Amino acid sequence: MPVDPKRQWLVRATDRTEQTLEAQQHPLNPLSEVRGWSLSDLTGLQRAGVYLLKLAPGKESFVYHSHQLQEEWMSVLSGRGLAEVDGEELELGPGDFLGFPTPSVAHHLRNKLPKSWSISPAASAARSRWPTFRGYGSASCAPRRESRSSRWRPAQASTASQSRSNHAFLN
Repeated sequence: MPVDPKRQWLVRATDRTEQTLEAQQHPLNPLSEVRGWSLSDLTGLQRAGVYLLKLAPGKESFVYHSHQLQEEWMSVLSGRGLAEVDGEELELGPGDFLGFPTPSVAHHLRNKLPKSWSISPAASAARSRWPTFRGYGSASCAPRRESRSSRWRPAQASTASQSRSNHAFLN
């Protein structure tokens, strides 16, 4: 995605197109598929991850998980969806906000509705990026370490096998 080098801190909506859309899947959840843009990578942020994501109908974010060292928060921009938070299912809509201070309660997003759901999740930097996956543990599925820019794949080229080695993007 072209970003004006004089204004690296600005990413215009017109810069985000279907051609620059990227995708991620979690290898432990076959319904996991999020598509969007890493705004923090585009602007060079080092201490927070900020994303603009779409969750298609019938898709889920990653797996039910919690964080021990990393704070995470998200705003719903458009559409409606479900969040499972600490064992409770909550319906969310435009303007709703979730915040997970550390250590966090477990959480997960689902879109059971017929329209896409747009959210803007973000997370603080932490010494460890490995979350605790409820029912799976953390060490058994810790992704390999990679640079921030290599975690995303172009949506057109994304496959489950490609994403398996690159799934650490919100966790």
